[in-house]
Amino acid sequence: MRKRKFITIFAVVLILAFSLSACSDFFPVLFFTNEADDDYSIDTGDDYGDVTGTVTVSIVYPEESGLESANGEASIYENAHTALDALNIFCKINGIDITVETVTSSYVTSIGGVAENDFGDVSGWVYTVNGEEIWKAADECELADGDSIEWNFVNFSDTSF
Repeated sequence: MRKRKFITIFAVVLILAFSLSACSDFFPVLFFTNEADDDYSIDTGDDYGDVTGTVTVSIVYPEESGLESANGEASIYENAHTALDALNIFCKINGIDITVETVTSSYVTSIGGVAENDFGDVSGWVYTVNGEEIWKAADECELADGDSIEWNFVNFSDTSF
């Protein structure tokens, strides 16, 4: 039952995202790409504030991609403490490219070159915090010291409703 609810909500979110992006005259879609940079270091001055903790970040790629999972830690800051901030910081430090689509909130469309719909018509990136499914945009999910974030590429195209 829980999986069915998850699948239904995910499908509705995808349909809404596609619908809004089709109306780009009224809802401009903004993209930002975090390109990996080996020289990257976090500036904790005015932009981020002080370090407030450390979180564990895991990225689980689909088996078909041939990529190995990425695991490690990322610092969170006074002004950068959401699930999206942690992913962005972790990916920058580890040389992993990400792409985020923004309409009214942020949606991660690609991690490490694996993009939504790459391995199925209804597939994309979802995340959990401390093992629990989160039903809000990653830039709205605030983290605390010790939290664990796992990003999974999910393919719902083979699932019947």
